[in-house]
Amino acid sequence: MRIGPQVAKMIAMAAGGREWYSVRTLADKLGLCRPTIKKYFWESQEASLQVQQDLSIADPERDIFWLQRLPGGTIGGIKANILWD
Repeated sequence: MRIGPQVAKMIAMAAGGREWYSVRTLADKLGLCRPTIKKYFWESQEASLQVQQDLSIADPERDIFWLQRLPGGTIGGIKANILWD
């Protein structure tokens, strides 16, 4: 996936071993606002779908990068195994 450095930092944090992170926590740790974190999740999902399309995957996974709104705030995570090169 081709992504910017800030998006890559967010993905690295979100792939840090927990099932999910609060958007607030990610925003605080990266020094960004919560809407930017949500935008980065969307950009990551779009990049993921583009890679799957480029690989001609017949049934692409549409929620590798996910967000869920809860009463206390929004949480997000990655539903994939991350391989670092």
